Amino acid sequence: MPKISKFLFFIIFTLCLFNLNLTQAQHSESLSIVTYYPSPYGSYRELRTKRMAIGDDYIKTGSPPDKYDWQEYATDPMHNIGYDADLIVQGNVGIGTANPSGKLEVAPNAYSSLSISDAGDEMDNKDNVGIDLVKPDTKEVCARILLNGYFNSSDVGGKINFYTKELTGTLQHRMIILENGNVGIGTTNPQTKAGESGLLDVQDVWLRDANGGSGAWASESGGAAYLLYRDVEPSGTWGMELDRNVWQTRPLTEETVDSNNNGSLSSNRITLKAGTYECYILCPLLDGNGEPKAHQARLYNVSDSRVIAYGTSEYSEVSGWSMSYSTIFARFTLASAKTVRIEHRQSGNTTNVFLGRPNSFGGGEVYTIAQFRKVK
Repeated sequence: MPKISKFLFFIIFTLCLFNLNLTQAQHSESLSIVTYYPSPYGSYRELRTKRMAIGDDYIKTGSPPDKYDWQEYATDPMHNIGYDADLIVQGNVGIGTANPSGKLEVAPNAYSSLSISDAGDEMDNKDNVGIDLVKPDTKEVCARILLNGYFNSSDVGGKINFYTKELTGTLQHRMIILENGNVGIGTTNPQTKAGESGLLDVQDVWLRDANGGSGAWASESGGAAYLLYRDVEPSGTWGMELDRNVWQTRPLTEETVDSNNNGSLSSNRITLKAGTYECYILCPLLDGNGEPKAHQARLYNVSDSRVIAYGTSEYSEVSGWSMSYSTIFARFTLASAKTVRIEHRQSGNTTNVFLGRPNSFGGGEVYTIAQFRKVK
């Protein structure tokens, strides 16, 4: 081929190749990717990450890196961003609330929320954590469980305190469980464990009447008191002889128990303070004639000249000596302090009818037992 022909062929081939490239360029697309660090503010529909930290402290860097500068190949969990998923928050976390009051506050509704916070030095200057029931809008604490920790180089321990708040009052301590297991209600220094020997160390307790009464405070003067009065005669002494068809006062010689200073005994009469009482009074009668006779005891209010309660109606019809009992069970209320006495009446002979016969065992002869329990 002549040289000129080869040259023309090269020129034509070059022009065709250029035209082909130009045509392809006109039909190509381009994609630009721009990245930002840190990422811009905004709302994200979905965000996934293996480990996340929130707060200004967690974006620190240093040389050498400090504890917040996570490195992919670090050998400890604090610095290695490749460890299992963690969420680390410098401030407070709110679930259901935009204004958490503690390190974590969960608000399931608009009326109450549960908050976990540092309770500071609220008790014993120890490391405390509070679990609070909070009113979300005002952040007022309605109830609290306070966990008090003890930490040193050799051992750890802790106790639990319970607080509640009245509607118009302030948060008050109600109950404590010490590190040794002692439980106290109304006291911060209980001396016994709950259930240990049947004991519970409480500052005060409301004793409810098992039969439906309102009860009384154990610590109140006159509250839940027990009183016991008896007629105790010297060994070998007969009980008082009882006349016929007349109410006679049964002797009472001793105040055996008065747990809260609710009564006093004088001249066979008991003076009781105001309140509601339950009584159990045992009144024996000895018939020495063996003839039929009826008898009955009663509790009489001397101050108001009226009968409080009658005992059981009894009847004796046995030849020779026989003993029977009239028993008084009653519940009554005194609006003010009153004086009472126990009276007995029999319908038989005027002789050989006694309140009891001695056994001469040497321990004293007991002829009347009168128990009272103040229930409110």
